[in-house]
Amino acid sequence: HLPLLMGTLLRPMQRDTRALAFGALTNAANSIESARLILDRAKDALNLPDTRYPKERLLSLIAQVLHRWPELRGANEQPLVYERQAA
Repeated sequence: HLPLLMGTLLRPMQRDTRALAFGALTNAANSIESARLILDRAKDALNLPDTRYPKERLLSLIAQVLHRWPELRGANEQPLVYERQAA
């Protein structure tokens, strides 16, 4: 059902239905191939001009997929840890 779920990222939907779809997409990212497809489509959805689109939940979906599959991270998506230097 992955193609159907990925379509929910770009179609207009009710907020509650979209939230359920985001959870299902998180669960569907169970292989690196499916995670890559979901990640690409989710990044496309970030560029949608809809002001009512739940971008925070979309970013959460992207973060969960990248956390589970760190090899899909781009150069700008690597975690940075800043440490205080001892004085």
